Amino acid sequence: MSDKVETGKDMSQEELDKIKELAAEGHGIAEIAEIVGLHFDWGLWFPKAQEANLIGSEIADARIMKTLYDAAIAGDVMACIFWLSCRKPQEWGDTSCLMYRT
Repeated sequence: MSDKVETGKDMSQEELDKIKELAAEGHGIAEIAEIVGLHFDWGLWFPKAQEANLIGSEIADARIMKTLYDAAIAGDVMACIFWLSCRKPQEWGDTSCLMYRT
């Protein structure tokens, strides 16, 4: 377990920035913990680190959404179907999930 956890020491801004950067690159919690040198459940002890991870994850998600949107606009049919099925599941969702009226 990290010495920081045992001593209750706060994380530096540099460490928080590194966590945000790694999350924005798509690294998961376990990978971030290994790279930064923290225990796998570091979020329990470091709320600011958990927030940095969330912000980084939102950046990664926004990049993926933009890429998917650009592909759909460019005419990638699969990207269009995926985008619409997620954004408008009632109209474009998986038809195998539809219930039939009797």
